[in-house]
Amino acid sequence: TLVDRLVAHGLYAATALLAALLINRVLGAALRKALDEEERLARLVQAAHNWAWEADAKFNVTWLSDEFEVLSGHKREDFLRLGQPGGAVIVRDADYHALVEDVRARRPYRDRINGFRTPDGRLLWTLSSGEPIFDAEGRHTGWRGVSHNITGERLALQQHQRTAGMLDRLLRASPDAICVARIDDGRIRFANSGFCTLVGRSRDELIGRTGRDLGLWPDMSEPRRLAAELAATGIARDFRSAILVHGQWRELLVSAASLDWDGEPATMMIARDITDRERARIEADAILDQASVGIALTRSDHFERVNHQWQAIFGATVPRPAEGAAGLPTLQEVERATQAFERDFERPDGRRITVRLNARALPLAGRSDRDGGPATLWVAEDVTEHRRQQQ
Repeated sequence: TLVDRLVAHGLYAATALLAALLINRVLGAALRKALDEEERLARLVQAAHNWAWEADAKFNVTWLSDEFEVLSGHKREDFLRLGQPGGAVIVRDADYHALVEDVRARRPYRDRINGFRTPDGRLLWTLSSGEPIFDAEGRHTGWRGVSHNITGERLALQQHQRTAGMLDRLLRASPDAICVARIDDGRIRFANSGFCTLVGRSRDELIGRTGRDLGLWPDMSEPRRLAAELAATGIARDFRSAILVHGQWRELLVSAASLDWDGEPATMMIARDITDRERARIEADAILDQASVGIALTRSDHFERVNHQWQAIFGATVPRPAEGAAGLPTLQEVERATQAFERDFERPDGRRITVRLNARALPLAGRSDRDGGPATLWVAEDVTEHRRQQQ
């Protein structure tokens, strides 16, 4: 009937109107979302000093925002030809392979670090975030995202890593014994091969233990003494100490400094075993002290060492020439001499003596003339009585 037809047409019209309203609402929501996303992206780009970019489905860069050249310091054309002849090239490191996996999986990524080398050889390191773009039918059509120039930070980090790596290799290869211990509890965090050799233990036995745990210091007096030395300036030099290694005392010359080790206050100690050197010095002192002649070591005009007999002959460390007599021979006279010198000297008590002097210029290992001039070894014999008998 006519009424039924009118009702049917009315229902059709109402359905079409509802469908149109629904489509308009969906499209409007999608449009608002797109506009909001574009506005959010623009704010993000402007606020964070980033640049925006777009790429096609194969991840070929198709667009870069106006901020790119100012913020990156590179030409836009070089990156629009990314991967092509005459264009920039991405650095194929571990981060590159992670980016490739994200692109192949068509998944969003955040804070991905990638490097690019431009045709002129310069590097650009970026911190980027990106997301895939899909059309209304769910087909992947491309990518868009934002990037930030972190070249300065990245190069500084690489320099720091190189320095840290070099320092680590130097510490491990050093013949000196080096260890790092936490300040709060004294537990060892690092020990090089030299330190392992010094204490006669493996690195695994040392890490996480204290010097007292290892029996190196039977009591805490030595650590406290070193801590007091460090407290003033944060550095200790030529600190004399001793440790007990498998029941035997070893004398050490220690340099130490306070530092930050993996975020914790710590002390680095560089120790040199001077046990044998000290033993040799003591033995040499004993020989010198028992010698029947006076022995002295000078560097230029400075007396570095004399034995007791030298003091007994001259009555002082530095001989005093008698009135009208020459003093000690010069270095040139010593080098030209073929026999001993005899010179007259006056003791502090006023007595005049005649001394036979033998001298020899000699180098000191590990030292140079800049350390105070050439060294001379003197041997003195009091011949005063012998000369009187001859007269």
